[in-house]
Amino acid sequence: MSAVERGRVLALVLSGLNAVLAEAKKTPPEPPGEATLLAGRGAVLDSLGLVSLVVDLEKRTEEEFGAVLTLAQEDSEPQAEGPFRSVGSLTDHLCRLLGQETA
Repeated sequence: MSAVERGRVLALVLSGLNAVLAEAKKTPPEPPGEATLLAGRGAVLDSLGLVSLVVDLEKRTEEEFGAVLTLAQEDSEPQAEGPFRSVGSLTDHLCRLLGQETA
């Protein structure tokens, strides 16, 4: 994906995160960005919030890019350095999946 497309994916992830946070009536200490933690110690989401974000992003990805994706796959590790650790790692994971979808 080009940098512009990654920017679109990042905007999609941040939009989804903000929607999940608003629905849960949670306000993070800082505005969400690429370094915002989604899983593990210091995360802005609990496990239910992370599941909500994944479902929301699968829907948004289909609407925005016309691609039906499953973000949580068997080889996706939700802990430590997995694709769900931060906004940036989730954006990269989604970019990889979109690249496979269009290849």
